[in-house]
Amino acid sequence: MLLIALTLLACTKDEVLDSAQDTQEEVDQVLISASQYLRGSFSSQAQSEEFNSSYYHIDLFACRVDLPELGEEVMYVQQEQPGATPYRQRLYTVASVGEAQAQTRVYTVDNEGDWEGFCTLGSTEPVPETTWEERVGCGVLLDWDQDAGTFSGGTQGTDCQTSLGGDYAASEVTLSATLLTSWDRGFNNDGSQAWGAVEGPYAFDRIGDVPSD
Repeated sequence: MLLIALTLLACTKDEVLDSAQDTQEEVDQVLISASQYLRGSFSSQAQSEEFNSSYYHIDLFACRVDLPELGEEVMYVQQEQPGATPYRQRLYTVASVGEAQAQTRVYTVDNEGDWEGFCTLGSTEPVPETTWEERVGCGVLLDWDQDAGTFSGGTQGTDCQTSLGGDYAASEVTLSATLLTSWDRGFNNDGSQAWGAVEGPYAFDRIGDVPSD
C-alpha cells in the first residue's frame, strides 16, 4: 500500500510540474506573439485610397529598443503622414499578464527629435539618452485568440488624459501577423465622442518585417 501511495504521489507531482511548464510556455508564447505582431512597418495607404478618403494615409513604424531599466520588451513607435514631421512618438512596453493576455504601457519621451527615424531599416544608431513619463491609463489590454492567431482589446477605464478635447481618450486595437487596427477616440464624460474617426478604426497593413512563425 505504501508503494502504491508513493507511486501515486510521484505521478501527481510530475503532472503538476508538467502543467506548470505548459502554462509558462503558453505565457511566453503570448508575449512573443504580441511583440512580433507589434514590430514592423505599417501603412494605412490602402484604406485611405480604396475605402474612405476621410482616413489619412499614415505610416507607422515600431522597433525594439534596449532599455532594460524600463522593461524586458520595449519598443519605439512613430506615426507620421508621408513626408511630414512625426505627430506621435512613444515608447511602449509589452508584457504577458496571463495565459491568454498581453498588456502594453505607453510612455512619452522628452527628446522626440533624437528619436525621429530610429526604426529606419538597417539603422545602427545607439538608443538616445532620454527620460520618459507614463501616460497612465493609456495602455492596452489585449486578449489572445490562439485559434484565430489574433489579439484584440483596448484601454481600460477613463484615466487616459487627452489634450485634443473631451475628458478622456480611449483606444481599441486588434493585432495579427499582417494587420494592425487602431481606433483612437476622445470622449466626454457623458459618453459623447469629442474627436477621432467615426466610422471605424484605422487599418494599418504590415508592409515590412513580417514576423517569423
